Amino acid sequence: MLTIDEFGAGCPEVFCISNRIDSIAISQFFKSVKGKMGLIPAKILMSDDAPTYINSWTKIMGKPQHHLICKLAY
Repeated sequence: MLTIDEFGAGCPEVFCISNRIDSIAISQFFKSVKGKMGLIPAKILMSDDAPTYINSWTKIMGKPQHHLICKLAY
């Protein structure tokens, strides 16, 4: 997860290392973050187009004001 600092730069905050990407794993990650940081009311959530991230975030943290799809760079 990244946050944006006062200069507009992305700052890594927490990492999820897992052998799978599904709603159970991602929801557990967000629950752990919420347990340490509290509720994070996101104005903007950026993720890839897999629904796992936005669905899990919405379930745990609440619906963000905007959901942006990131472009993958190969």
